[in-house]
Amino acid sequence: MKHYELLEKPKSLEIQFVYNLNKLSDYYLGKEYSKIMKKIAPEAMFSWYSKSKYEGFGWALIIKDKGWYMHDMQHCSCFGPLDKLDLTVPMAKTLKELENCVCDDIKEKIQPLIDLAKEKGY
Repeated sequence: MKHYELLEKPKSLEIQFVYNLNKLSDYYLGKEYSKIMKKIAPEAMFSWYSKSKYEGFGWALIIKDKGWYMHDMQHCSCFGPLDKLDLTVPMAKTLKELENCVCDDIKEKIQPLIDLAKEKGY
């Protein structure tokens, strides 16, 4: 499993900080990062994540079983960024298809991840 994270603030987004998911404490993740990744077993995951004192937000693009999934990591303090992750039905079969099926508002938030995925050869 490869996890590529944007660790610099995406220029197009109004956020202050970006955090490395695998270095967050269990308090923010809700569960241990390695256990979450082992359970979902993606081929690759591209993400950016930011948090404040009681909430977090970010996006993840996940490729698994030849399908692309998109996950909104916005959460309150009751949950972690990956707690509500659902990999039941892929949104698209290709990255291009995923890129073309989202509205402009969401596309703006995930575009840095799309660019990173393309850079990594997906």
